[in-house]
Amino acid sequence: MRTTTRAWLIALGLMLGLACSVQAQGADIAKLFPDNTEMAFSFNIKSVLNSGIFQKHFKEEVDKKIKENAQLLKMLETVSLDPMKDITSVTFTVSKFIFKQPGSPPDIDMFGVIKGAFNVEKLNGALGALIAAANEGGKVTTSKFGDYVIYEVKDTSSGKTFYGLIYDKETIIGGNVKQDVTNAVERLAGRKTGTLNTKFSELMSKARNDNTMWGAIVIPSSVRDMAKMAPPNVSDVIGKFETQTINLNVKDNVKFDVTMYLQDDEAATAMKGLMDQAKDFAGAAALADENLGSELADLVSSLQIGANGKKVSLAGDIKAELIDKIVKAMKERSK
Repeated sequence: MRTTTRAWLIALGLMLGLACSVQAQGADIAKLFPDNTEMAFSFNIKSVLNSGIFQKHFKEEVDKKIKENAQLLKMLETVSLDPMKDITSVTFTVSKFIFKQPGSPPDIDMFGVIKGAFNVEKLNGALGALIAAANEGGKVTTSKFGDYVIYEVKDTSSGKTFYGLIYDKETIIGGNVKQDVTNAVERLAGRKTGTLNTKFSELMSKARNDNTMWGAIVIPSSVRDMAKMAPPNVSDVIGKFETQTINLNVKDNVKFDVTMYLQDDEAATAMKGLMDQAKDFAGAAALADENLGSELADLVSSLQIGANGKKVSLAGDIKAELIDKIVKAMKERSK
């Protein structure tokens, strides 16, 4: 367990610890996605850090935790990274999502891109030192792809290997399929072009925007197969659940909307019915909270659920006043 955790911490450090200040993204990041991408999620980290919610409720505490950790501060100074200013965005995709059996984790192939600016020399030096310190039995190795070094981290629990590559001062690429990483390099260099499937490409065009987060999901067939074990009224609906988009915007408040696309109008109506039932249950459960019962119940009540043809939508707006109360209650409970 200790070795596996350490290996994945190196992978996380490669993908997240290297991301830095805001840069214009230039070429469309979607051109780097694997051709068989089924899901994509993009997070505008800078949007979160600049939001009223973070600045008011979390910035001071995060700053304090960083300053209190001498080892972390030394590492950040070594790589010239300020996590409160230099992280920009993280985008990752899923190109395989297979449930093998109930209760077991799905088999997933993932790919990710970090956009930013960073000191290549310092970061490579830090990575080299980290690998030298953590390498046990060849679990962390490197290989070459042209002029680039690919960092390889093996996870003994899943049997998968994470591959990470520093492309240039603006782009970090990683994933657990080596060819996806090398294909992205070739596409960035203009030597290859990718072709996303039409269904996913059209769905992504509906989801993408400049908000805090967007997501586009083609529902995996393994999810629909797993749903067959649910009661008929549920399994029938999930069986016709095809795609979904997600949007989230964080400022002083939090706005979100989810749109689900089903095979036919009847399935959409049935999905709305299930969601209405879930909303009623959540509203009743919220009232059981001693501190925020009425506020949470009002929030649940304000959720908008609608059906239009084959589409079902869920939208909400969590106001700043309610967020203040929720954060206050959370802090009091953690004391």
